[in-house]
Amino acid sequence: MKLTEKQQQKISEYIEQSLNDAKLLTIKTDSGKEMYLVDLLSSCYTNKDGKKEIRNIVEQIYFDMDEWEI
Repeated sequence: MKLTEKQQQKISEYIEQSLNDAKLLTIKTDSGKEMYLVDLLSSCYTNKDGKKEIRNIVEQIYFDMDEWEI
């Protein structure tokens, strides 16, 4: 079964939100709290840059969905 474009878009939105909210298990902040993935990706730049990197990952997943057999 192939996903429709609308389904792919909705799944991509869910993945992007999940990645933006994801906390890393092994990388901690200076205070010992779990670091968010977006913060790690933004470590040398801004939070906006981290979100841009996540969007890039999600776009790659979106285009890969065309190859998925569900």
